[in-house]
Amino acid sequence: MRDISIKSSDLLTRFEGWKYARYYWLIIVLASAVIATTADLWLTRAGAGASGDSVHYMQGANNLLSGNGFSRLKANGQVIPITGFPPGFSLALAGLGLINVPVFDAGRFLNAVLFGLNTALLGWLLYRATRSGLLAILGSWMFMYARNIVQIHSWVMSEPLFIFLSLLSVVLLDLYLQRGKLALLILASLVIGYAGLTRYVGLSLVPAAILTILWLNPKKSIKSWRDVLIVGVISLAPLVLWFWHNAEVSGNLFNRQLIYHPISKNLIFTLFNELSYWWFAPSLSMPWKFRWGLLFLFFVIGVSIYLYTSHKRRDNPDGRLTSPVSLITGIYAAFYVVVLLFNTTFIDASTDEPSIKRYAIPLVAVGIIWTFSTYSLIGRQGRSKTISQIVLLLVGLGMTLFYASKSVPFVLHPGFSFGYTDDRRNWTCEVDMLKNIDAQQVVITNDYEEYYFFAGRPAYALTGNYDPYLGKYVDDFSANIEGVESMLQKGAFLALLGDPDLYPNEANALIGDMGLTIASGCSHLRLYSLQSIP
Repeated sequence: MRDISIKSSDLLTRFEGWKYARYYWLIIVLASAVIATTADLWLTRAGAGASGDSVHYMQGANNLLSGNGFSRLKANGQVIPITGFPPGFSLALAGLGLINVPVFDAGRFLNAVLFGLNTALLGWLLYRATRSGLLAILGSWMFMYARNIVQIHSWVMSEPLFIFLSLLSVVLLDLYLQRGKLALLILASLVIGYAGLTRYVGLSLVPAAILTILWLNPKKSIKSWRDVLIVGVISLAPLVLWFWHNAEVSGNLFNRQLIYHPISKNLIFTLFNELSYWWFAPSLSMPWKFRWGLLFLFFVIGVSIYLYTSHKRRDNPDGRLTSPVSLITGIYAAFYVVVLLFNTTFIDASTDEPSIKRYAIPLVAVGIIWTFSTYSLIGRQGRSKTISQIVLLLVGLGMTLFYASKSVPFVLHPGFSFGYTDDRRNWTCEVDMLKNIDAQQVVITNDYEEYYFFAGRPAYALTGNYDPYLGKYVDDFSANIEGVESMLQKGAFLALLGDPDLYPNEANALIGDMGLTIASGCSHLRLYSLQSIP
């Protein structure tokens, strides 16, 4: 009988001789990206998650499609320009709306696709920075298995688009710095500009690009200053135009005021705990001072490695310049944290612990890229390279398995993790009741965002115009209550959502003072009026 056995060494030889063998990592990364998108679509099969911010993005997109610009509608039909949110994400939703995709569904499909694209981009960046297919694979897996990454891509929120634009801008900058084609720099600047229009913290990409260009051109030639000018003008132009538009329509650049409100200890703890937990899991039960110290040491060592290798060896053994990816992402991460702390201290008084955790999510992708690209510089050839690669692979594999132990059960059994969408699915009586109210009926509510999500139309807010960035009401409270009383006397409904035991004091006072009665109701909705529903 013919011996058809093949030695393992023969298999390895044949694999290495295959002309496409070096692209094995790309095949696996792309397959992982498809899995990420598929898993996200399965996870959100009953609808993507939604919150108050989601409602503002949806309102903005719907009004863009209606020709009213980036705006929201008051209950009386008045068009109010949206200046508290940048328009980037709503523009993307409206773009999908042009092909007749409902805005909410557009958010779900867009973020699912972005989950795959972000996974692929991160893997590609890691390969460009480290020339290691295995690190590219593990880095993409760490990203796609991180539970907070999985969760944010399953909501109608702007972070997935912002992460995509951030990664794309780093890719384009890396390509420009290695190839020198001006078109790549212009394209990178445009992407940075759109990232700033998606989330204002995208401004941190501008100094990252500028400082990288200057660092890699120590002689500061005319070309380097030209590049800095191009990045500064093109990337900042969209935000400058947007702020000018806001000033014209509202008298305020971005619906915020520079007021000092010191960041609380709890928020600082939340931010740095979140950053340290990505590398040192809560299950390790490390004291926070020790954990923070390790995080700081981890960062300092990484910076030292980059500075040492860039000083000693500007070129790789094959003659190519050292990849600037670790430099770009390191500067970007530092400025991102600075902008985040500045925003919380001087601009946004409403920042709470869940918000600070969400704002920090883009740093997951940046942290993975920076860590692998920087620590892989320890060894460029020989035994030192082998040792550093093995250590990074073991760390990456261990963290991937740990992340997967948290995210896979979440995907299989998410529970109640989708905000307004869970409420809409479970509160069928409440949703049906709101949708059956006559479109001409005046409605006042204690939660105008969830009301809009359920009913598909706006209502008057019970307590007036609350400014979360200032942390106070900007309308005269007593005058607003008088207006509410007047509308109720003329036949308006008071729609109170949520647990009746938790209704705001203003609502209970109105019910008692005016003698309002329940015209109709469900477990989580009461319709009060001075007359019964016709």
